[in-house]
Amino acid sequence: MKKILSFLFVLLVSLNATAQVSKTQIVTTAGTLSTLLTATELSTVNNLTLTGNIDARDFKTMRYYMPNLTAVDLSDVNIVAYTGTAGTYGTNNIAYPANEISAYAFCNLSSLKSITLPLSTISIGYYAFQGCLSLANVTIPNSVTSIADYAFDSCISLVNVEIPNSVTSIGYNAFSNCNGLINMTLPNSVTSIGGYAFQSCISLTSISLSSSLTTIGIYAFNSCSSLKSITIPLGVNSIGVCAILNCNNLTAINVESGNQYFYSLDGVLFDKNQTTLIQFPNGKAINNYTTPSSVTTIGESAFYSCNALTNITLSSSVTSIGGSAFSSCSGLTSITIPNSVTSIGGYAFNSCINLTSINIPLGVTSIGSYAISECTKLTAINVESGNQNYSSIDGVLFDKNQTTLIQYPNSKSGSYIIPSSVTTIGDYPFHNCTGLTSVTIPSSVITIGSQAFWYCSGLTSINIPSSITSIGSSAFSNCTGLTSIYMNSKPLAIIYNTFYGVRTGISNCILYVPYGTKALYKAASNWKSFANIVESASGILSNADNLNMPVNAGSSTVGVTSNVTWIASSDQSWLTVSPDSGNGNVTLTLTAQANQLTIPRIAIITLSAAGVPSQTITVKQDEVPKIITVNSGGLASALTSTELSTVRNLTITGTIDATILKPCVTICRYYLRLI
Repeated sequence: MKKILSFLFVLLVSLNATAQVSKTQIVTTAGTLSTLLTATELSTVNNLTLTGNIDARDFKTMRYYMPNLTAVDLSDVNIVAYTGTAGTYGTNNIAYPANEISAYAFCNLSSLKSITLPLSTISIGYYAFQGCLSLANVTIPNSVTSIADYAFDSCISLVNVEIPNSVTSIGYNAFSNCNGLINMTLPNSVTSIGGYAFQSCISLTSISLSSSLTTIGIYAFNSCSSLKSITIPLGVNSIGVCAILNCNNLTAINVESGNQYFYSLDGVLFDKNQTTLIQFPNGKAINNYTTPSSVTTIGESAFYSCNALTNITLSSSVTSIGGSAFSSCSGLTSITIPNSVTSIGGYAFNSCINLTSINIPLGVTSIGSYAISECTKLTAINVESGNQNYSSIDGVLFDKNQTTLIQYPNSKSGSYIIPSSVTTIGDYPFHNCTGLTSVTIPSSVITIGSQAFWYCSGLTSINIPSSITSIGSSAFSNCTGLTSIYMNSKPLAIIYNTFYGVRTGISNCILYVPYGTKALYKAASNWKSFANIVESASGILSNADNLNMPVNAGSSTVGVTSNVTWIASSDQSWLTVSPDSGNGNVTLTLTAQANQLTIPRIAIITLSAAGVPSQTITVKQDEVPKIITVNSGGLASALTSTELSTVRNLTITGTIDATILKPCVTICRYYLRLI
């Protein structure tokens, strides 16, 4: 018997602990809810019914001080306007409108399961219910006209929401990440759906759009992975970019007959005249596709992640391939690009992991950033002979003159020697080229772009020539195999992530630096993280890399520290160097002739020695002023087109008027003298 009594006692305590605590409260004066409830009620009430008048301060009370609220009935409440610092967000003086569920009203109140809104509600504010993870039922009255941005974002327990026939607009991200939402019917009152409104509603299988709908925002249904079909109503005149993107089970995008702006052919979305292919359904299970002969433009992300496609033929009418048009088409093995194409957008073929080669036709004048990156089986990028803007050598993509290296195919492996014509290694060209084991950078290269060798894990050593003046962010990030880096100049300015992921500890990657520069590297930001810095035993070091000289004839000096026999030379006859050879430390005298030109001029002094990196000193000499005599309004015609673009120092005599200001503001950015 004692055991039975003990069990009943424990059961009673448990039931009491989980019992629902209900409270009905009249709020006569808005903003006073916190004073009308006891501390115990604030912490224990689950079911709350309010009547009377409330404002943003009362929403704040429910959100912050009633952590166990599961059900709220506000049907007989009046929401009055409030302006002040004690509302639902921020500490500034904020105005909260009447008849609006205040912005952030119940944001992140994870205990809330159901709510009935006031019958007089006109709008549901920003972030009002965002992150209410348990919210399964919400009753929206037919007085509501707008649902604001992020209003129900991440309400993962919402399964069905009945939107009344009074709502005209649904804001950005209004129902995004509502993972439990299965069906949605938008009433005929809705005219606009904001960007990202239903993004990542991964359980949404069907949605019925309003017959009055005119606007669908960007990414509105992005990543609705269970959506199987969608019909664009008659009145829609605007569909934002990527509105129906990444819907992996979507087999058809239909357009209601008579729509004046859009058209559907075999479930593929086009503009009305079928000149722009807007969206190919992700779940359309065909392997081969040829674009209609009317199409001139492949829209942005039009085929993004259409993984069933293996072969695509673009019709000879196509002139433009939009950004990310075929990105992440993992099944794509071949694509035929016609000679009519002139532009290929950024990321156009990014992450087409089964594409083995691609041919850039004759007429292409523009290729966007990262257009052919992350194609892990790509062995060659070929450019048709005669293309005036691009070229290919051994399957590597360059600009026409091979001064910029644009893209190295991901699947090429082994060693690579960059041509000596290259001055710029662009952004991303060797990104994730894990099979690259060594690369030779010539002394012609001046710039290494951002993420240039990102994730080249097969690289063990890199030699950066003294010609390099700039290394971009993350240029060698995650090159985890690097054991040695050879620098041939003083420390360059780099940011923290240039060598992110490279093991810089004492027993890992060794940084080899020129003679006399170890102390500089140990003090330099983001270079000093290398624990093992080894300085060359011999070499040359100048105390100046750049020098400015006046327009008149004259001399300047530069100090040189060395323990080798060296030679000094100038690449311009107007600048001489003395002595021009020597051994050990010396002071060089640089002598310049007077500059008679109206533009500045530059000379390069090179210090070289056998077996050690050369050093350069850039000398810039100022120019003489351009002196002209003009009549009113005649300045622009008194200068040649070359002078208009190059003159920095201008002296004017004669008669002028206000029209002088336009050419002067445009070209004379350095010095202007009026006599």
